[in-house]
Amino acid sequence: MLNNIDPERDIQFVMGPIDSLDHSSRLPNYGSKMGVDATRKWPAEGFKRPWPGVIRMSEDVRHRVDELWKRAGLG
Repeated sequence: MLNNIDPERDIQFVMGPIDSLDHSSRLPNYGSKMGVDATRKWPAEGFKRPWPGVIRMSEDVRHRVDELWKRAGLG
């Protein structure tokens, strides 16, 4: 997700009504919210750089990791 975010372009803050159980707000029932656009951007949105390829583990590495997780009690 974080690979797709440019903070200046993709994070937006707004003020408005919030849940009354949100005790972090500065006023009861009113505060700020943050929206994050973590989508992959298209050329039509002004993104011209090529995307890197997907990195995949080999089957050997996957099996080794699975075994290590089992030994650690995590799998």
